[in-house]
Amino acid sequence: DADTIQGGWVYIIRNHSWPGWLKIGKAANLISRMSSYRTCEPHGGAAFEYLEAYESEFALNIEKNTHQYLSVKLEHDENNSTRRGEWYWISKDEAINAIREHWIGEFPNSE
Repeated sequence: DADTIQGGWVYIIRNHSWPGWLKIGKAANLISRMSSYRTCEPHGGAAFEYLEAYESEFALNIEKNTHQYLSVKLEHDENNSTRRGEWYWISKDEAINAIREHWIGEFPNSE
């Protein structure tokens, strides 16, 4: 099960249909993960795009810790009052910094 596999990729994506919102997620395989998003698109113009992706043997822990951190940090943020799941109203730099804060080992360059 990909949700319990520790290693993989921590990624940031966006969808131009939802300006300002970014998703931070984890995938064992980036290509198959993006394919699963494409099958869930409500219409053809809802294109998902990877902004950053970082590989780690600790990807699951990094993702979970990043989500916990952002949930607390953004709890009273007006822009995030309608937030759902792993989507956040934050900038790309804020998302990268949140991941970097919870990285285990040396933070890599993006892929």
